[in-house]
Amino acid sequence: MWENRHEFISSLHYSKWKGKYTMKIDCPNCHKAYNIPDEKLPMGKKFSIPCPACKWTIRFDLRVKEEPGKRVTGEALKNKILQELIGVLPPMPQVVIKARQIVSDESSGLKDLATVIASDQAITVRALKLANSAYYGLRQRVTSIGHASVLLGGKVLREIVVMAGTQGLLPDKLKGYELGSGALWRHSLAVAVGSRLVAEMRYPELANNAFTAGLIHDVGKVMLDEHISERKDEFKELLKNGETTFLEAEKEIFGFDHAEIGSEVINIWGLPEVLSSAITYHHTPSNSEEDKLAHIIHLADFISVTGGSETGVEGVLYEMDEGTMEFLSLEDDDISDITDQVFRYVDSITEKMGG
Repeated sequence: MWENRHEFISSLHYSKWKGKYTMKIDCPNCHKAYNIPDEKLPMGKKFSIPCPACKWTIRFDLRVKEEPGKRVTGEALKNKILQELIGVLPPMPQVVIKARQIVSDESSGLKDLATVIASDQAITVRALKLANSAYYGLRQRVTSIGHASVLLGGKVLREIVVMAGTQGLLPDKLKGYELGSGALWRHSLAVAVGSRLVAEMRYPELANNAFTAGLIHDVGKVMLDEHISERKDEFKELLKNGETTFLEAEKEIFGFDHAEIGSEVINIWGLPEVLSSAITYHHTPSNSEEDKLAHIIHLADFISVTGGSETGVEGVLYEMDEGTMEFLSLEDDDISDITDQVFRYVDSITEKMGG
């Protein structure tokens, strides 16, 4: 990667520092550490800066390349993907972020929420389609966001806005994960509503975050899909024994999985840490130090997979974390009832949205 290793920084490390997504560097001369915000870095290029402490010229080469015959894996691949994300990742719509903030602010009203939503025409159109779906059971057709806010209330309208905003971020198909048309969107909806239902039963204060986290829990797949396609043969070799899960194959081949990359995306978007942590552990909540939201999303994910959602190659050998049911104090009858509600919701919403 470096033409003159002693002149170039020896490592790149991404992290959140003072609320911003940054790159951590160490001066090779005086070893003083710095955190540089990603927006100040010319990703994909070579450049140099003087060390503020010793004035040594620190040279950077942010062009991550694979050596001939050798694939980038582990931390190097993770950093490469993060560099790509910073340059091409579409931003989380500001309408979605503001809607979340308004609903949680007791001093804000429905008028404030309607005004924010109406500022984004594309999201407004999708939100009105959702509001008029059979699921919400309105007796009259909603023709404006203000009208919808009166009939549905702030919390339901916020949920609709999060759906409308997220749908535009999820691609129609994922070739690497073998997900067909609209499959990721339908699965994400199922996990979102399942997460909300479980949260309302056990931790009502987490219901809003649970729905949002459920919708975006698999955003890491979007970022890894191309890399999985490039390594199709390696995945086939690992999976041919019928005992290795796709998640384990990701770990083996990449050194990390889509949940970890998904967490990094949440950081880049500037969403709350509670969402990032839950998404990191949504496949292994027992490793999360009792993260309630991680257990909730995991259970909803399991319900979606076993209930009939198209999940592509990842659905094979999918198992529930053995500690989740006990952690959430749920019984099999509860799961059956939640499953029925989840798929009634998904069928109603996707029919209206053409998903």
